Amino acid sequence: MNQIIDRFYRILRSYGVKTDTYEDTDYSAAWDELNDFLSGEVETDNTTAKSLPPDFLREDYRVMEVEFGAPFKVVKKQYLFLVKKYHPDRNNTSDEKIKAVNISYNRIRAWERAKAEG
Repeated sequence: MNQIIDRFYRILRSYGVKTDTYEDTDYSAAWDELNDFLSGEVETDNTTAKSLPPDFLREDYRVMEVEFGAPFKVVKKQYLFLVKKYHPDRNNTSDEKIKAVNISYNRIRAWERAKAEG
């Protein structure tokens, strides 16, 4: 359960929410803080929140073999390169690599679209 709470706070911090430390049993305060954040009642550090993607996308950037927080143009160029590299028709590779690349690219693209919309 502590891992879930730690991940929860990392996600909040990645959005720029300044979290205090809570005791392990103080889950109600954590959920209150999440509700405040979702309703817009918490101040966020907009420069940090807008400059880097959230921490849960780190693995996607690693799969795409680009630096965390790279511009989307770089990610798209790398995506096209990796699709050619791992495509099962061109090479004798498994479908797992191409699926991982596609999923990671779509997550990063969704994040960039959401960031651009507002």
